[in-house]
Amino acid sequence: EYAFSPDGKTIVFNARIAGKSEPWSTNLDLYSVAADGSSAPKNLTADNLAWDNGPVFSHDGKTFYYRAMKRARFEAYRFVVSAMDLATGAKHEINAAWDRSADSLTLSADGKSLYTVTDDVGSHAIFAIDTNTGAARKLAGNGTVSGFDIVGNQLVFARSTLTSPAQLFSANAEGG
Repeated sequence: EYAFSPDGKTIVFNARIAGKSEPWSTNLDLYSVAADGSSAPKNLTADNLAWDNGPVFSHDGKTFYYRAMKRARFEAYRFVVSAMDLATGAKHEINAAWDRSADSLTLSADGKSLYTVTDDVGSHAIFAIDTNTGAARKLAGNGTVSGFDIVGNQLVFARSTLTSPAQLFSANAEGG
């Protein structure tokens, strides 16, 4: 998985470099590299010995968000949502109190929310996670949301239930 910085000068990607322990390793790290190839990749998440992936840059390019597991060699562990300040390298978990495992992340147009789908009490729902507080709000569920996209304040998603095949729905980004 990879992401280009908003200015197009940097790429953050994930890779597993485990040598002879490759077959047993679940340690994927996120690396940063100049898009023009003028620098060697720099490991941004070497301190986490478990899986790091799904980088998403903030619109100003100063922060990137990603999903991380905390327990090495246990692929069923949940993905937490983390943020890294690219100037200082400081990292923090955004949603420590949330007990769900985030799937791929999409940043809102205003940069205040990250959208993801995850399993939730027998459904597979869309959540919005506040990038400052980590508060997660369920936007749509009651079935299986198999995909979504957001443009501006408009959310479009495909949802199926036990009594209906996948259908497309539209809502505002706040869930209304």
